[in-house]
Amino acid sequence: MGWMARNIDFSGHQIEIILLLCIFCAMAIWVFYDSDKYLSGVKRHILWLLTIITGPITLIIYLIMRKKLDY
Repeated sequence: MGWMARNIDFSGHQIEIILLLCIFCAMAIWVFYDSDKYLSGVKRHILWLLTIITGPITLIIYLIMRKKLDY
């Protein structure tokens, strides 16, 4: 074992972490392309970056904002 293997122990949850990260990235890509119709500039980029970090929380905030901006 290398020096890093002794210091990091995910206790077998690597697949779950990678799966959640993939789901969050897919949501962020959807927010990025969908927000093109409703938002522009910095707000658009902040929302998709926050979606990668927080996942469903920012997605719900975006959907509420989108409903208010829908015209």
